[in-house]
Amino acid sequence: MKKILLTAVITMFGLTASAKEKEKVAKKDTAEFKVGMHCQGCVNRITNELTYTTGVTDLKVNLNDKTVWVEYKPQKINADSLFSKLKSMGYTVEKK
Repeated sequence: MKKILLTAVITMFGLTASAKEKEKVAKKDTAEFKVGMHCQGCVNRITNELTYTTGVTDLKVNLNDKTVWVEYKPQKINADSLFSKLKSMGYTVEKK
């Protein structure tokens, strides 16, 4: 009986680890935008807003070339939604 219970517990933890590993290697896409930002405040605002957006996994905002690069999980969000989010913040936005 103890052996069966121990096997069940090990199997359960093994399945949990597998699910977590699958999530880590889940497909990710990227999008790059040219954004009409003018100062470090714009960079901070965009960074703060997109960092906490569901599905965004990585983000780079470059003031010098006015670009925003976003890595995201397509099952959670898409490039059009990110584009719209930047526009709704009041910036001019172009897809690169």
